[in-house]
Amino acid sequence: MARRVLAAWPSNRVGRRRRDQAPLFVASDGGPAGHGRGAEVDQVADLDLVGDGPGADVAGHRANDGVLHGPGNNAGMSPVYDSLGSVTEKLFDVVLNLNLKGPFRLSALVGERMVAAGRGSIINVSSTGSIRPVPSIVPYAAAKAGLNAMTEGLAAAFGPAVRVNTLMSGPFRTDASKHWDMPVVEEAARAHALARIADPREIVGAALYLACDASSYTTCATLRVDGGIP
Repeated sequence: MARRVLAAWPSNRVGRRRRDQAPLFVASDGGPAGHGRGAEVDQVADLDLVGDGPGADVAGHRANDGVLHGPGNNAGMSPVYDSLGSVTEKLFDVVLNLNLKGPFRLSALVGERMVAAGRGSIINVSSTGSIRPVPSIVPYAAAKAGLNAMTEGLAAAFGPAVRVNTLMSGPFRTDASKHWDMPVVEEAARAHALARIADPREIVGAALYLACDASSYTTCATLRVDGGIP
């Protein structure tokens, strides 16, 4: 998803943002449905260096005017496990660290810089698994539910200068979907209002909306892009 949004950014005329104001995506979600085996890293910043130190540019996404305009917390991972009893403390911690702790740390540090600059937009990419959890993704669902709650707290903390919103995605055909039992997933998708799984390009418009000035009065919100999951 991150690459799709960044590729589309120069052609976005709604918000009239430059390429150097494109949102920073930390990692590409292994799968909005929560069945990914890992996270595909697009760009990673050393969070301990975000500030005034050598990592201040946050992986090269600092605009020419020295302002970070919009991080997109798109990290995601949900390892496969045999049963809930087989979930180890290490596995649980890894899932929460990537899906919740990382986005919190980045948002806290970058958000304060945005407040100082007087503007910014943070997008937290969640999953419908956070509101429709199933037994196979319990740690992932819990982490994403925490991300939903974090959005509201961050919006209150960083407003009015900075907007913080959640982009909640349903099942998309990403790299992680190669690990799915596709006939089962497609059968489940028939119960959705649109009765199908999405192409990654179909989330780009929603992400651009939240990132640009077209959503200037939108904060603390959750935008579902899930094809109408019941």
